[in-house]
Amino acid sequence: MFEKDMEKYIYQSESILNKSKKIWQEIQGIYFLIEKNDIVYVGQSSEIIHRISNHAKDGNYNFDEFSYIKCPKEFLDNLEAYYIYTFKPKFNSVLPKNKYFKSINQMKEVFNLPVKVLRLWIKLYDIKDNGDGYYCLKDFNGLSNFKEWMIQKYRNLSLHNCSVKFVREYSQNSKSKNTYSSDL
Repeated sequence: MFEKDMEKYIYQSESILNKSKKIWQEIQGIYFLIEKNDIVYVGQSSEIIHRISNHAKDGNYNFDEFSYIKCPKEFLDNLEAYYIYTFKPKFNSVLPKNKYFKSINQMKEVFNLPVKVLRLWIKLYDIKDNGDGYYCLKDFNGLSNFKEWMIQKYRNLSLHNCSVKFVREYSQNSKSKNTYSSDL
């Protein structure tokens, strides 16, 4: 009935139904809204296609394409934070709670150190934020060691009285002893 090349595309209804895919299948992971080849928003969802459909209906974000990465639930916050930190999409302004990227006030809680000490560390080691005030915690390797060193060496001095002199002294000591190590 049809041309020979076309016959291979003719199926019975059973075959078609067996190959069907649900439109709203649950895909969990990180999604990227893209406008003119630029990532403009990063999000996470346990139902990505449904979530992207909602974004399209709401019209809150202009986008003409999307992409996604499947991942387990336990990685969603950290991966979303990584991609927002890295790509700085114009419609994302806050990172989700995660264990790798923190603002200076969040680091104050992580390290239990005054902001002043953190700023001294940032200055001495020339640590850059991502432009939105977030820092990668791996850039603060050694900070907990500094805190312990400071407490042992200057027992009567509060960490709130710490100055760049102490951070430099620690830095020189740790380089000469090769004790500057990762503590994250």
